[in-house]
Amino acid sequence: MKNKVYWFIFFPFFFSSACDSDPVRDTLPLVYVAIDLNVRDLRYNDLHTLGYVYLEGGLRGIILYKKSETEYLAFERNCTYDSSNPCGIVEMDASVFFMKDPCCESTFNLEGIPSGGPAQNPLRTYFTFLEGDRLFIRSETF
Repeated sequence: MKNKVYWFIFFPFFFSSACDSDPVRDTLPLVYVAIDLNVRDLRYNDLHTLGYVYLEGGLRGIILYKKSETEYLAFERNCTYDSSNPCGIVEMDASVFFMKDPCCESTFNLEGIPSGGPAQNPLRTYFTFLEGDRLFIRSETF
């Protein structure tokens, strides 16, 4: 009987502690993104000079980063730390070596992974596909 009492005490603790070790979850609400653009369009000239542009879309905008001649990365600008804070909008650092949220001072590398500050979740990334000069950005896979 004594063994059964211990089992009932430790059994719920075992499963509740297992839940705490779950991978970090994305707390941002899901939004639909479907952007098509011509990367040669003069409105996106900063892609060729600075290496990035800000786009409308997503929750609070998108940072489109040109990783190489044929690869683009699209990041949600909504910071993943305290995502409901209206101040938490990620921007590209002037050095173009990382992204930052000036509100909570979280920083993210150019893959969207937290590199400093309180944020622990990576930035949400959107799918990109380049076909000729047309770039497609989607919230769902192609």
